Amino acid sequence: MGKTKINIIGPYDRFNYGDLLFPKMIKYALESQYPDKFQFNYFSIVDADYTEVGGVKTQNYHAFVNELNKSGHHNVIVAGGESIGANWDKLLGFINPLYFALLNKVTVRVFSSLGLAKKILGGKSNFPFCINKSDFEGDITVAYNSVGGTSIPEKCYPRLSDSDYIAVRENITLSLLEEEGINHSHLYPDSAIILSDVFSIDHLKSHIKVRTSIKKLTDQPYIFVQIGKHKHNNNVPQIVEQLNQLGKETNSTIVLCPIGTAPGHEDDKVLKIIAGQLSCSYEFIDNPNVYEIILLIAQSRLYIGTSLHGIISAMSYGVPYIGLNPKQKKVLGYLKTWGKTPINEPSRCNNFLDKAKIALNTDRQKIIEDTEHQKELYYQSIKNIKNCLN
Repeated sequence: MGKTKINIIGPYDRFNYGDLLFPKMIKYALESQYPDKFQFNYFSIVDADYTEVGGVKTQNYHAFVNELNKSGHHNVIVAGGESIGANWDKLLGFINPLYFALLNKVTVRVFSSLGLAKKILGGKSNFPFCINKSDFEGDITVAYNSVGGTSIPEKCYPRLSDSDYIAVRENITLSLLEEEGINHSHLYPDSAIILSDVFSIDHLKSHIKVRTSIKKLTDQPYIFVQIGKHKHNNNVPQIVEQLNQLGKETNSTIVLCPIGTAPGHEDDKVLKIIAGQLSCSYEFIDNPNVYEIILLIAQSRLYIGTSLHGIISAMSYGVPYIGLNPKQKKVLGYLKTWGKTPINEPSRCNNFLDKAKIALNTDRQKIIEDTEHQKELYYQSIKNIKNCLN
């Protein structure tokens, strides 16, 4: 009997740590539960190959359309992320710096309304990761794997209602769907919670893609710091002051590690500015790959950052975490749903020092116990997805 083909689609065509994790997590979860049962095809909006830095190779949206237009049955999994309401303009902006710059100008509203990105990329409808079955000629099963959507466009609800399975990762999205009567939606943790099952510390320390300098760095006490260019709320001086104090008081190196360098993320730009102003011991990690990022988070004393998947990675390895910027709904929603008291809500970028000191004394075993429970829940969601596939 042949393998069941699964078409996995998502934003895997840019260097953003969490997005690069999704296809790896869903593949591992399905294969670990159901060995040798599936064949995986990966799709994004453009052709991309991030295998050298820990991602996957993807086909473009045109190929996705062609695949689903073939006769017969097709299984589609939207494999994570804040993907439900992502539109063509936003997605093109994340992979094209010029287009991203245009999108941030008021005058581009008319330009955007022309649907140029959709036309360029071969879009069938306005939301490529919110699958509209009627756009395609084949018979389709659609499952959503621990997705988020803290703001869902009205046009997405009929498509979600027509899907076969929806797992969402926090209560904000769940409430939005339930208010629309979409009762086949379920609350499960993000797929990155199983990261420590996929990559053990020993495996990462021996990985050929992890530089020797980074392996050596993980042998000393350090605090991992990540901040997105557009998410620090102009608080760089206050961030520097707090990191200086934290590094000196805890005798820890501050490791500044960009985990999203795509347009709209650009961690590297703000972290370089912070590095230039620090007076404590620090290391700036230049061009890290996915494996290096995972190892650095897993071996750190504390994670501080604006990235949701940085936080979830810390959870997976039992590392205390401080989420930054309460204005980020997805971070706020996820921490309130799955975070461990007293670190279950994000701090302001200008006022995280006291909570960081508390976090450093958090019982790691308690984090690990929570994580193991969350892993069990996620694997249950995988069983649900498998049961709806054809």
